[in-house]
Amino acid sequence: MSETATIPLAPGAVPLLGHLPRLARDPLTYLDTLSAYGGLLTLKLGGKKMVVVCDPMLTHQVLVADDVYDKGGPFFEAAEKLMPTAMGFAPHRKHRRLRKLMQPSFTRGRLSGYGEIMTDEITGAMAKWRDGQELDVVPELMAVTGRVLTATIFSSSVSEETLREIMADSLELTRGLLVDTALPAPFGWLTPGYGRYRKAVARLRETTQRLITERKAEGNALEHGDLLSALLAGDSEDGDAFSDSELVDQLSFMLVAGTETTAQTVSWVLYELSRRPEVQAQLQREVDEVLGGRPATYDDVPQLAVANRLLSEVLRLYSPSWLFTRVTTADTELGGHKIPAGTDVLYSPYIINREPKAHEQARSFDPDRWQPERAECMHKEGYIPFGTGARKCIGDQFSLVESALILATIAAKWNLEPVPGNQLRTSRKIVNTPAGLKLRVAARAR
Repeated sequence: MSETATIPLAPGAVPLLGHLPRLARDPLTYLDTLSAYGGLLTLKLGGKKMVVVCDPMLTHQVLVADDVYDKGGPFFEAAEKLMPTAMGFAPHRKHRRLRKLMQPSFTRGRLSGYGEIMTDEITGAMAKWRDGQELDVVPELMAVTGRVLTATIFSSSVSEETLREIMADSLELTRGLLVDTALPAPFGWLTPGYGRYRKAVARLRETTQRLITERKAEGNALEHGDLLSALLAGDSEDGDAFSDSELVDQLSFMLVAGTETTAQTVSWVLYELSRRPEVQAQLQREVDEVLGGRPATYDDVPQLAVANRLLSEVLRLYSPSWLFTRVTTADTELGGHKIPAGTDVLYSPYIINREPKAHEQARSFDPDRWQPERAECMHKEGYIPFGTGARKCIGDQFSLVESALILATIAAKWNLEPVPGNQLRTSRKIVNTPAGLKLRVAARAR
């Protein structure tokens, strides 16, 4: 076995800055080239070196050994300061307990109840669209997913004004977290909007704590059917339970993690539908047959095969969260190389989900690859939109149900048409977003 020093250097490095210019200029295009150069590569980010994993099997090895490849890196360090006990950012030593307490809130029975709230919120939001309206798709869907998630967490126990405040503050948290990740603390204050971000973080935590306290004081605190009720009822068999500060962290994390990623996923599906009238018509036929003119519900989701294939393909081709880091806690071995403790390891669902060794025509949009007979032959380690192992996203089914309900609600009433001259660009944020996507909605003829 060889040492990490002999892991090949990824192409495109420049003196002093290393690969930073390539990643800053067009990170997704650059990442998309790396698997051709090997399963393990070295990235230089200024004076810092990282090992980037480009092979599906090696990435699987990293993800399932989360005690050795622990959460770490600048993003997790910044997030942990804001939400020190949030399950999604917690190191291995804390994660198992938090996951055990969270899991009862994401059972099939709980999801069915959340689905009722989702249907009401999605139907209400889409009812405001008008024939011929030109939509700025990502902000429009961010408003929808933000409201759905906030209502699913807090239900009718929250006023409309508080709902809007929570949505605005959680969006500021998501934006500002990138600044905290990229810049040392003193320099963050020099960036525009940083003070607003810090105030939003404090207000979000205060609001969430107040709502927890109010809910606990109610005689029917556990009867709302929302996620907060589920978390309050989710004490483990050994009597363990979340403290109030831990609850605040979990809810803040869910608001950050569950809004933009779902909006991004649906946005990319709408983009592809607008370019493929025949696929859009196929989805509309399915929705008409399954729904028969009524609102889409949780129980309909398994029957929406076309919608589910579209979501699976978009999650593969346009991976929402495209970059993650881990840090090794002990000396280990990966791909024939010794990896010392303290090594920064980077993996990318965007790389793995588009790996030609794992998928035929890997860069092509082909939802029919998810037909059962074809999906059975798929390289399972080559599809990780929600990760895998003990740290697989706990909200994966929540997101998929919400996304399918949004798609079905849109397809039931609207045709999507491209806007001439639309300048689509891929955002360089943590979430892979089709920024600038504009579509026109036209009411379907009945």
